[in-house]
Amino acid sequence: MNHKNIKKGGKGVIMALGTMALIALGFGLGLIFHSSNLNKSIAQNLAMANKQSADPSKITSTSARKILAWNSTNPIAQILKKYAGGTRLAALAKLVEETPVAELADLLNQCSQCPEKTVKQSVYDLVLAKWTMVNPGQAFAYAQMITKENGVPDAINSVLTVWANLDPRAAFNAASKIGRASIKKAALNQVLSTWVQNDASAALTSLKSLPKAQADYVAFFSAWAQTAPEEAFANASQLEDLAIRNKTEAAVLYLLADSDPHQALNMLRKMSPGVQTPQLYGQVFLKWAEQDPSAAFAALKDIPGNKARLAVSISVFSGWAETDPAAALQAAQTLAAGPNRDAAIKQSLASLATQDPEAAAAYVANTPAGTKRNNLTLALADAWAETDPAAALAWLDKNAQGTAYDKAVGSVLAKFSAIDPAAAVTFITELPEGTKHVTYLEAAIDTWAQQDATAAMAWVNANLSGDEQQLEVNKVVSQLIQSDPTAAINYVTQMPAGKALDNAVLKLATSLANQDGRLAMNWWQQNLPPDTSFGRQQEALSSIISTWAAVDPVGSAQYVTQNLTGNVAPGFSSIGVVAGVWASSDGPAALAWLETLPANPGRDYAITSALGNLATTDAPLAWNYAQGMTHTSNTDATQTKIISSWSQTDPLAAANALATMPEGGARDIATGFLALNWVQEDPSAAAEWIDSLPDGPGRNTAADILARNQTEDNPQAALGWAATISNEGARYADIRAAALQWAKTDRVSAAAAVQAANLTEQQQTELLAAINQVFMPSPIMQQTRGKSVSQIIQNNQNRLQQKINSNQ
Repeated sequence: MNHKNIKKGGKGVIMALGTMALIALGFGLGLIFHSSNLNKSIAQNLAMANKQSADPSKITSTSARKILAWNSTNPIAQILKKYAGGTRLAALAKLVEETPVAELADLLNQCSQCPEKTVKQSVYDLVLAKWTMVNPGQAFAYAQMITKENGVPDAINSVLTVWANLDPRAAFNAASKIGRASIKKAALNQVLSTWVQNDASAALTSLKSLPKAQADYVAFFSAWAQTAPEEAFANASQLEDLAIRNKTEAAVLYLLADSDPHQALNMLRKMSPGVQTPQLYGQVFLKWAEQDPSAAFAALKDIPGNKARLAVSISVFSGWAETDPAAALQAAQTLAAGPNRDAAIKQSLASLATQDPEAAAAYVANTPAGTKRNNLTLALADAWAETDPAAALAWLDKNAQGTAYDKAVGSVLAKFSAIDPAAAVTFITELPEGTKHVTYLEAAIDTWAQQDATAAMAWVNANLSGDEQQLEVNKVVSQLIQSDPTAAINYVTQMPAGKALDNAVLKLATSLANQDGRLAMNWWQQNLPPDTSFGRQQEALSSIISTWAAVDPVGSAQYVTQNLTGNVAPGFSSIGVVAGVWASSDGPAALAWLETLPANPGRDYAITSALGNLATTDAPLAWNYAQGMTHTSNTDATQTKIISSWSQTDPLAAANALATMPEGGARDIATGFLALNWVQEDPSAAAEWIDSLPDGPGRNTAADILARNQTEDNPQAALGWAATISNEGARYADIRAAALQWAKTDRVSAAAAVQAANLTEQQQTELLAAINQVFMPSPIMQQTRGKSVSQIIQNNQNRLQQKINSNQ
């Protein structure tokens, strides 16, 4: 959700809730957000309303966070069945109100797999707001767990905005301790944007205490300017960093222009000339023209610079034309000839076309033929199409031709298709055949399919054939799947074998799984078109299982256990897909399920998949589990996969774990994965680690990766690492690549390094010959680069004279 600051009264509470959720919260909890000095009393009032859970020590701890399968009998599900719209939100708010604080975490857990995202977000907002008022620290810790799961900071921001009204400094300190930089910055911004409404001075001091990378001055001053723009601008003007000052001043001006454009213009003129951009002038004058177009027009002559004057002209006539396009067009014609006048006329004409297209058409008809008339024709047709595209097309047919006609028709047809796609398609089929005819038709059918896929499909089948038909069928099927899955199933079932059928089957499988995983599986098993290729059948199955597992891991696991077990496809892959997806959100639960399955290669593969995904979020847990895998057939593959994932987040810890693996092929492969990821992240640390490795295939692979990584930017170091590789073939290949790169800048040093390297005589001879052929700027070119022709001639004459003198 987008968190917006909603202020009620002087220093009122600003809630980080969507509008409807805020209404529901106020209705359901009986809170009145309208007066000042509420910050301390909110928690007290709420605690009194929940006497059964007033003891903070009984509040559920964050360790209770669980992702539970959606249960159609839970209280939230019952509300979804019984209510809709605002009544539903009120019922959800009442449920939250009546839930003891000690059970709030349980309520959030029940909602973790709610199929309706908007409802889920509303429940999260309501619960977290209530929890924050009683125990903000625990609510914040729980919100962090939600954010860790989905990577989205909405839950954290909801808590922090409420907390910032109760105790902004504590909320700020909590936000400062968040680990992930992007989420920390968003959280700090949320706190400060709330804090600035109540105590701007303290909030600004805290903002300035942050590192530059974490301080969002533009967002802060924009929030400040919503209630006190002049005060915000004055403080922005005192910022020491010039770049930050310019950006914040501009942000404040944008907001001030909404309420007082004349004052905004005065402030703009006080800014340094380099900051007075055309965009800023344009924004201010746009708002001014909406309020007093005549005054804004009169001030045009005082705008400095052609670019700024052009931007202002466009803005003035954009605002003026919205209210009185005829007057705006008349005023535009009084401007001096040039870009400003052309832009103003075009803007005014476009607005006039929406209100009086005949008058606008008459103006264009009286414009001399040429580029200006073509531009006005396009503007007229584009605007006219908003209200009557058929009339616009008829006018174009009589009054335009050539390039002007093509451009205008394309624009009008796009809007015609949005209003009446069937009529637009009919019109297009009557146009002369050609490239543009095909383009127009494809666009119109696409728009038609979005509005009525069944009708569009019927037209395509009746009027198109061959490749053109198949192309459009693919597009329409995609829309039909979204709008009418039953009709899509019926249509796909009767499609002939081929790429179109295969593509449609995969799209249909994914769409059905998003709606109902069990229904999708039943379709795959019972109604999958027999002409679907085997490869696409398996892709469809994998898509269904993975999509279902993401929404309902428990339900999908139960299904594959009961219906798709076995050591061969499809059961082999299905169990692995469920385990891998489930482990991404709840690794222990996924592994516990796998432990209940009979031991076989399919189960072992699934454990590897689960641990590999778990390693992306909790590598130590995955590794510890893997150490006990004495009962599986692919322990080596599992550990290798964990090391590969772990090395992307903590390569040093992964290296320590790698050292405990027994020597052999699995350890060597894992060494290569670790080196590959570590070298990309921190080549210096990776080099230190590689240098400590014992000789062998693993070190050879790591050194090979490091050498290749450094060849382009540091060929000397790359050659040194390549020389340590014990495998002769790999050693020579890496030395050769590094030496040839080095020779581009220092042929002598590269050749010397090759002569000292551990190479055979034949390898040295071949490589030295190759180095000799590497293009290298000659001394003359190096000395004369950047000099004039006369200087080059003089240098050559001097060099020749020196040679003559030395021979005498």
